[in-house]
Amino acid sequence: MYAAGDYIVYGMSGVCLVCDVCKSPFSSDDPKTYYVLHPMKEKQGLTIYSPVDNASVTMRRLMDREQTESFLQDIPKLEILEVPLEKNRREIYRAALSSTDPVLSMRLLKTVFSRRATFAELKRRLPETDLEFEEMAMESLYREISIVLDIPFSDVSSYISKHLNDG
Repeated sequence: MYAAGDYIVYGMSGVCLVCDVCKSPFSSDDPKTYYVLHPMKEKQGLTIYSPVDNASVTMRRLMDREQTESFLQDIPKLEILEVPLEKNRREIYRAALSSTDPVLSMRLLKTVFSRRATFAELKRRLPETDLEFEEMAMESLYREISIVLDIPFSDVSSYISKHLNDG
């Protein structure tokens, strides 16, 4: 169970701050306990109420510093996501993000980066699906890295690039 003040990754909502753990805010007859979550996205104001025992949304603690550094070192070894049929791309991307697995999020990003290069060579625009999921994956993964390593969110991309170039 998470406590108030913990940061977690909550499904496709990304990194959230657990603000409270309380009885149901919806009904006094509801026996469930809820997390009160505030997503850490740039666009603030949203509050999520999620049952503590919610099995439909994957939740996990943020990586610690050691796990994050190890994860960053392993980025070059990660393969792009396989998408056998183009019509399944959205499903595959959604599954990767909703798993909250940082490896799958980075594989998604590497897939989009690769596709961006291919589409640029063909002088074609990258499809909206790629752009949409790239933004969500970067928001979640980079926000986590920002919090864990205590660096500004806006510096995470260059931090990763420098880390990869030095390694």
